[in-house]
Amino acid sequence: METRLNEIDVELRDLQTEIESAEDNDTLDALQERMNALMVERDGLEADIEERKKEQEALEKAKENEALLKPIEERGDTNKMEIRESKEYLEAYVDYIKTGDDTQCRALLTENVQDGTVPVPAYVEDRIQTAWERLQLLARIRRSYFAGNVKVGVELTATPAVVHTEGGEAVAEEELGLAIVELIPATFKKWISFSDEAVDARGEGFIDYIYDEITYQIAKAVEAGIVGMLYAADTDNTGGNPAVAEISVSAIGLGDFVNAAGALAGDVANPVVITSRAVYAAYKALAIDANYAVDPFDGMDVIFADGFDYDDPTKPVALVGDLNAVQANFPIGSDPQLKYDALTLATSDLVRVIGRLPVGLGYIKNFGFAKIVVEDASA
Repeated sequence: METRLNEIDVELRDLQTEIESAEDNDTLDALQERMNALMVERDGLEADIEERKKEQEALEKAKENEALLKPIEERGDTNKMEIRESKEYLEAYVDYIKTGDDTQCRALLTENVQDGTVPVPAYVEDRIQTAWERLQLLARIRRSYFAGNVKVGVELTATPAVVHTEGGEAVAEEELGLAIVELIPATFKKWISFSDEAVDARGEGFIDYIYDEITYQIAKAVEAGIVGMLYAADTDNTGGNPAVAEISVSAIGLGDFVNAAGALAGDVANPVVITSRAVYAAYKALAIDANYAVDPFDGMDVIFADGFDYDDPTKPVALVGDLNAVQANFPIGSDPQLKYDALTLATSDLVRVIGRLPVGLGYIKNFGFAKIVVEDASA
């Protein structure tokens, strides 16, 4: 597939040269049609490569998970972690989700858990981590796990350090502009329903279905919350809050991301581009038109997320910045809390599982991000 991708790139460059020298509309239309077909083929090949990569990663995960599902008696030492890695504990935890009775889980854990929340099986932790890591944006943000609200001090302005000569006048005291960002948890929820015949599903089959779907969809909602938070942030810090720089353009251009990166704070170390696949494709088309003379993304990693559009002035084209400027606090951990409901939809022969996860989001770096927006020509 990589060979074919290289062939397509070469042909696209040749087509661009031919388009520039075309002398009639029929020839130009034919060349443009061929270019469009190649771009569609290229997108398909890239999607296939990405899918094969995910399949390989899933296969490797499955091999790791197989070792986690051995019976306790085959594992020897029965400390708390190894009990949580056992098939017996996984089955007991599935029953706990369905019935709300954690007696069997506590019996397996014996003296390790007397009070408090029963821990999830190791297999569940792995499924939750996989769901979060499917979204690159969430895999890169700061995370904390403090109970309640969290307050983070953010430096907005500060006088620089100076050289002091021995015997010289005392240096002036620093003037520091400080903002306090409070990460107040909001509850993200997702519920799914399935036929009551599926209630009989056991072990990892039940866990895969419930946790993969609920955790992934909650993670998507958290991701959307981050995009919305950054887009809505002030564009200057006069209001006492960390600011997001704004790059306003009349139409997208190859210099947009360079300009956005240039508007970031000087100590932003690892900026990335966050945008949608559609916007990404639009900028790649500009690069093709320019015969690949310029990389519109200036070598920065591109992370795909929803909520971006290059012809809708109500949405940003993209965000550029360091994801360390975003902090998510999980006051009860990153495991969604599940509630099993067999009654509400009983007349429809359906069972419902509701997942909830409190998350506090905060933007904690002044000019840690810049947003690119297209001006509204109708305004």
